[in-house]
Amino acid sequence: MTGCFSLGGLLVLLMSSRGYGLLGCWWALAGFQWARFFLALRRLTSPDGLLYSEEFSRRRLEKLKTG
Repeated sequence: MTGCFSLGGLLVLLMSSRGYGLLGCWWALAGFQWARFFLALRRLTSPDGLLYSEEFSRRRLEKLKTG
C-alpha cells in the first residue's frame, strides 16, 4: 500500500509539472483508486486470502449451529 501511495503521489506531481493541470491530477487519482482496488482484490482472492481460509469458514459454521 505504501508503494501504491508513493507511486500515486509521484504520478500526481508528474502530471501537474507537465502541464496537464487538474484533469491530469484527477486521472492520476482515479488510477490510484483502481490500483488500490486491484491490490485488495488480489489479496482477497489469493489462495492464502480470506475467501479460502478454513478458520474463517469453520468459525462461521459454528456461529450458525449455536444460534
